[in-house]
Amino acid sequence: HSAPLIAAGTCYGQLDCLLSDDYEKQLTNISRYFNDADIHAIYSSPLFRCAQLATDLAKQHVDNTVIYYDAFKEINFGLWEGKKWDDIGREKIEQWNANRLLFQFPDGETPALFIQRVLKAYALLQTNNTAKQNKDKTIILITHAGVIRTILADILALSFSETLNLSIDKASISLISAKDNVQEVIFINHLPSKMANKKR
Repeated sequence: HSAPLIAAGTCYGQLDCLLSDDYEKQLTNISRYFNDADIHAIYSSPLFRCAQLATDLAKQHVDNTVIYYDAFKEINFGLWEGKKWDDIGREKIEQWNANRLLFQFPDGETPALFIQRVLKAYALLQTNNTAKQNKDKTIILITHAGVIRTILADILALSFSETLNLSIDKASISLISAKDNVQEVIFINHLPSKMANKKR
């Protein structure tokens, strides 16, 4: 998704955010990347920072509407949502660091449950798009860094700790090729503004 309008140092996962002032520029760069693609469908998290981009890309590139999956939302930080990291307190953050996979965010979810719901949704997305008529077509998924890392890590067989090392920037594109039930990561975290000469 594009950059949200939120103060630096704020914890946000499922917190809905407005878009940054340079959204139109980010949209233009992303949309241009897909100009020559045969887009079959656009899937998205329903959170505004994803949904707006999905809606705008759909207007430009597909005739059908966006398909929203709640399961593609970012991790739910619960009571931490919207708080400054400094206000959450070092003790609680260290408890999280000591148990990164199973830590229970207060009134939120654990990273383990987050991974489970994302991979279940991704498997459903694949099932819905394996029909013969969908071959050689592009499926766009507009979602969050944590979701993208989870999907990439599953394909690349990375451990949870290795997943945290994957950099996913705002308004970046990662490309997965899926043919004959074989998935391949083509590239990760490329910014479309710097991809003008890159072949799809």
